[in-house]
Amino acid sequence: MPIKVLADLHVHSNYSWDGHNKIEEIITVAIKKGLKVLAITDHDDNRSHKEIKELQKKYPQILLIPGIEFTAKEGHIIGLGEMDTLPKKTPGEKVIEHIHKNNGLAILVHPFDIFRSGVGKIGFNWEIDAVEAINASTLFSIINRKAAKEGKKRGLPLLGSSDAHRDIEVGFARTMITLNKLTIEEIFNAIKQKRTEPIGKRIGILRKTTRYFLRKTKLKK
Repeated sequence: MPIKVLADLHVHSNYSWDGHNKIEEIITVAIKKGLKVLAITDHDDNRSHKEIKELQKKYPQILLIPGIEFTAKEGHIIGLGEMDTLPKKTPGEKVIEHIHKNNGLAILVHPFDIFRSGVGKIGFNWEIDAVEAINASTLFSIINRKAAKEGKKRGLPLLGSSDAHRDIEVGFARTMITLNKLTIEEIFNAIKQKRTEPIGKRIGILRKTTRYFLRKTKLKK
């Protein structure tokens, strides 16, 4: 019988230059918020992948997915799955080719957010697998609405993600996924088959402001 699970597929740990929490802290919060799937997608960094494998044994009640948020030439692209990093500013099409060679999913994240390296409309011409229709860390709702509209127009699977950089932000936006079983392979299949529903809200200006000042403090250390 199909099951519905909540997934947050875009979360940053302290392996990201602007992330603040250890992975285990993030997992604990995600479980408390009722998430069944969590992807750690640090900026141009895959150090989390090894740690996730070990933590999966400790937390069987939540499925952990490795990932990377690549800084492509045109902007940010997430690769879900285990893979190596690439040099920053690698062309977007090459990033997507790399993701697919590693049997991963290529996701356009906050594509129209000019303040946070969205790739823009050009990304929709690439061989992408899904697009974020709700990104909780986007400052203005219109940016999400534009992404959702373009994604629907192109017939793409739509996702919701927190883009959390602190544990408290996890799950503000998430994706309801209909699955036959709880495995990474089935999640990838479900996304490709558009068995997804983006839900949630933005984290808000106060949390964004707090994140900004925490990031400044971290960079000074």
